[in-house]
Amino acid sequence: MPQRFDMRAGSPRIESASRQAEPGLPLPTSEPADPSAVEPCLIPLLPEGILPDKAPAPEWLDIYIRYAGQVSPMTPRLFHESAALWMTGVVVARRIHLAMPWGNVYPNLMVAWIAPTTLFCKSTALDLARTQALRLFSFLMTAQETTVEAFISDLAGRAPSGLADCSTPVRMRWEKRRNFAAQQGWMLDEMSGLLASAGKDYNTGLMEAILLFYDCTERYTRSTRGQGILEIDNACLSFLGASTPSMLAEYLQAPRLWAMGFWPRCALLTPEQEYPVWKMPEAVPEPLEISDFLSRLLLRLPEPTYPTPPQSIAASFAPGMIEVWENYCRVLRHDLLIKNEINELLSGAYGRLPTQALKIALLLAVMEWEPEEPAPVIRCRHLAHAMHIAESWRHSLHRTFALGHQNEFNRLRRRVLKQISRQQPHGATLRDICRQMQDKKPDEIQDVLRQLLNAGEVEERSPKPEGRGRPTTRYFLAQR
Repeated sequence: MPQRFDMRAGSPRIESASRQAEPGLPLPTSEPADPSAVEPCLIPLLPEGILPDKAPAPEWLDIYIRYAGQVSPMTPRLFHESAALWMTGVVVARRIHLAMPWGNVYPNLMVAWIAPTTLFCKSTALDLARTQALRLFSFLMTAQETTVEAFISDLAGRAPSGLADCSTPVRMRWEKRRNFAAQQGWMLDEMSGLLASAGKDYNTGLMEAILLFYDCTERYTRSTRGQGILEIDNACLSFLGASTPSMLAEYLQAPRLWAMGFWPRCALLTPEQEYPVWKMPEAVPEPLEISDFLSRLLLRLPEPTYPTPPQSIAASFAPGMIEVWENYCRVLRHDLLIKNEINELLSGAYGRLPTQALKIALLLAVMEWEPEEPAPVIRCRHLAHAMHIAESWRHSLHRTFALGHQNEFNRLRRRVLKQISRQQPHGATLRDICRQMQDKKPDEIQDVLRQLLNAGEVEERSPKPEGRGRPTTRYFLAQR
């Protein structure tokens, strides 16, 4: 049966390039003395002069972050900031673009919040953004619960079964949503379910379709026996999802999701600190400026009527800004990659970071779009602030990648210890453990055993057999 998804759910100058890297969250090494004691991951620095001095954020962005930080103070600023950007991108709905040599860049985003449960209050922060979206532009949001088939059908603008039996207000809301059928915002409280379902036979091609919708493909055609031919025109999917490191560890380790471009398209955001500082929420009124800006933007942009696609306004660069961005693009997409300073799986993400910086700059320009201007203009302050946000996303990318490796090791560690405990008091051989963990290669299990021995969690003994034969190495839980 198809799976159902619950959709409710100035700065200091940059240091010289002579410094090779700076510490972030740790990455596991081959033989740490303690499984929890690992080397810091290395984040390549930009050459001096590539990143402009940080400029002030648009006032609306500051207002939202400040308000969200009062209501959910233990949520990282990184999450609140990305939520505000994501909402603005949903409202734009493919109606503003930046013309680049390879094609138009639209300001929709794919964002994934990855943090331990409870501590960082991800759901509270998501609910803040969801409340704004459902109150102000619910017609730009996907259904809160749907099947994959219905999701694709909705994007094509096809009427759902039973629509004629619905009340007049329901039909009117659906008709307004159909005007923006393929330009939608998607919010998932637990995105691991999407990734798990995408690997099932009945959802073959789902991930590829999602990537095309995010890339704003002009036409997507799907043909099935049950639904016939579905055509989705002028897609523009904005995605905001959340999960925990343990739930996503398996998928962050999956080379296919990196190679196919799913993770490289996502802003993988994780907290800078291991634990948040305790702070109680404040009962503060929502600033009127938050809804005022989004409402005015909705009214200012051209509204389509199905099946006519939405018209898009061409934004522009202020003089000299394209050169600043091109230098940043060259460093990330070429210079840092040829130095082989990053994991090969991250090369796709590095290649897409400059485009993410463009999307952010365009969103910041939209936030300060002057009434007398026919189209937004990306000025120095927008590009500078956008590049700093993109850099915070780049650092978070490395933290997330390290986090995925750490969680995978901890998962294997627990499994190996469990198999050894089952063989007490006689001890477990390597063969015993491998037979119970056939999904893992013997080399992987041996590596975990070696690290557990170094950490003192496991003891290795070779009891002398009663008869003839060579002693067999057995592993025991360490006596503490």
